Amino acid sequence: MKLTIPELALVVLIGPESPARRKFMERNFRPEEIFEADLPILEARLEAGRFTVVGGENAGVQDRAGFHTLCRRQYVEPVAILFDLPARPGEDHRQLAARRHKALDREGFHRAFLIDSEALASSAHVERAPLPARRHELAGPFDIIGDIHGCFDELSELLTWLGYLPARNEKGQEVLRHPGGRKAVFLGDLVDRGPRVVEVLRLVMAMCAEGSLCVPGNHDVKFVRKLQGHDVKVAHGLELTLAQLNALPPGQRQATQAAVIAFLESLPWHYVLDQGRLVVAHAGLKESMHGRAGGRVKEFALFGETTGETDDYGLPVRLNWAQSYEGKPLVVYGHTAIKEPAWLNNTVCIDTGCVFGGKLTALRYPEREVVQVKARRVHYPSRKPLGGPG
Repeated sequence: MKLTIPELALVVLIGPESPARRKFMERNFRPEEIFEADLPILEARLEAGRFTVVGGENAGVQDRAGFHTLCRRQYVEPVAILFDLPARPGEDHRQLAARRHKALDREGFHRAFLIDSEALASSAHVERAPLPARRHELAGPFDIIGDIHGCFDELSELLTWLGYLPARNEKGQEVLRHPGGRKAVFLGDLVDRGPRVVEVLRLVMAMCAEGSLCVPGNHDVKFVRKLQGHDVKVAHGLELTLAQLNALPPGQRQATQAAVIAFLESLPWHYVLDQGRLVVAHAGLKESMHGRAGGRVKEFALFGETTGETDDYGLPVRLNWAQSYEGKPLVVYGHTAIKEPAWLNNTVCIDTGCVFGGKLTALRYPEREVVQVKARRVHYPSRKPLGGPG
C-alpha cells in the first residue's frame, strides 16, 4: 500500500502505540521529523516549510482540533494515518475501523489513511509528492501574459511580437514556439467576454502540452463548474463562452468540452518558479502562501482580498494586498484591469484590460521588460473605467 502525502504536510498519527506502528514510523519518517503535540513547535516547523509528523496516540477529536487550526494558519494540509489494529489475533474489527476512518474526513482530514492490520503496517510505505505549485527547477526565460478573455487575435499578435513562430505539434494542432526556448506563462481568465474563446483555449492547451505554463482564473473556474452541471449564474461574459462552445458541431463540442475540463482542473492555483524568485498567480499571492496549499490559498489566488462590500458599479471592493508585500520573490498577477502595468513592492499587475479595449500585456522574465499590443476593438464594455495611470 502506498500512502501519498504532500512534501509539506502535518501528518498526525492516530491510535495506540504498538510494535507494528513503531516499525512503520522508523521506515517512513526520520527521527528529527517526529514530535509530540506541542503546538508552538509544530507551527514553527510548518512556518519554516518543514515536513512534520505528530506522534503519540492523538485519540480525541478535541485534542486534534489544534492541529487543524495551525494548518489553516500555515496553509498546510493535515494528513491522518489511523492505526486501528485488532486487539486480539483473529478479531474482526474492520467495520468499526472503517467507520472511524470515515469520521476523520468529516473532522477535516480529507487525506486520511487506515492501517488495520499488522501485515498492512509492515508493507505500507509513504511517498512524498511534490506540491504542484513548486516548480523551483523551472528558471525560464518566460513570457508572462495577462488576462486574455478570448482575445485570440491579440494573443497571436503578442506572441508574434515576442518572437514565437507558428508550428504544428505531433497531433497536428497549431502551436506557437519560440526558437530561443522561451516559454509562455498564462495568468488565467482565458475565457469569457471575448470573441474567440475556443481558439484561445486550444492554443494555450497545445502550448502547455509542450512546456508552457498556466494558472486558472476565476472565470475559468466558473466556466468549468458550469460545464460540470453546477448551478452557476450565467453572467459577466460566461454566456458568450457557452455560445461559442455550443456553436461547435456536436462531436467536436463534446471532445473540446472534455479536454477543457481536464486541462483547467489539472492546473495549480499558482506557481513558484526559478528557485523561488518568481511567483505567478491570477490575482496575486501574499508571501506566507507561496508554495502552500489549501482552500484559502486557492481563494486568494483566484480573487485576491476583498472587503465583502461592493462599489458603486456593483463590483467587489478589493484590498490592495501588494501595498504591504515585503517578499523577495517577484509576484506577477492580473485579475484587476488597469490602464498600464502597476509595479508595487516587487509585485506587478499586468491585466491591462484587452477585452475592454485596452492592451494585452506580457512581462518578459528575467528581463522585466513589458511588451504590449493594443486591442483590436472594445470586445466587451467595462462596467467601470480602467484604473491606474495611463
